[in-house]
Amino acid sequence: MDSAKSDRLLKEFPQRFKVFQFHQDTFEIPANCIRLAKSDRYPNQAFRYEDFIWAIQFHLEMDENVINDCAIALEQGLKDSGIDDLTIEQTIEEGKKLSPLVQPLADRFMQEFLEI
Repeated sequence: MDSAKSDRLLKEFPQRFKVFQFHQDTFEIPANCIRLAKSDRYPNQAFRYEDFIWAIQFHLEMDENVINDCAIALEQGLKDSGIDDLTIEQTIEEGKKLSPLVQPLADRFMQEFLEI
């Protein structure tokens, strides 16, 4: 998004990137906040309030190891949400593919965050 291009934490992210998203929740961005990221399914994936509060809905911290460690809980989440077109095995495979791509984004995000 154009608003992310000048954002302190997301300015170095590519215009489009794929990260782990494991939720069916959505929300409205509070008044006076700037939307920084969206997805096809959920329009509010990240936002900022002024220059000191950021919120992200997607999961930069989820790598292949975390997904494997959380497999039982993730599988239950699929069942509880009524998602029947995605299996835990597919989720783990997706994690394997995304991990090397997401890790540099997560590192960059946290480095920028720690400098605030």
